[in-house]
Amino acid sequence: MKYIKPKKLAEANVQAELYRQLKNNDIDCVLEYAVHVPLLNCGMRIDVIIISKGEIIAAIECKSRGADRTINRRGRQYRKYQTLGVPFFYCMNIDEIPKIVNYYVYLKNKN
Repeated sequence: MKYIKPKKLAEANVQAELYRQLKNNDIDCVLEYAVHVPLLNCGMRIDVIIISKGEIIAAIECKSRGADRTINRRGRQYRKYQTLGVPFFYCMNIDEIPKIVNYYVYLKNKN
């Protein structure tokens, strides 16, 4: 079977690469973390959580977008992230991964 390269990278690939780079820099993280959102009385699955000293310190939502890099700030998913009580970030494509990883390496070394 011949491989045909897709036009855009799947979101799972972005998530996997972010996880790999975080782990390679000794950043404690977990993929697909399920939580209950009490304010909205529903659940959600966070793409990546960052953990420090047994506490979730940040959440990251991975997307796979090229030129269309807009975030729907009126959507239910965005509202769920707002209610978590921790900073949340979007990783919109694979090119943003180094910036995110460097930020958490900086925080880790700062403490």
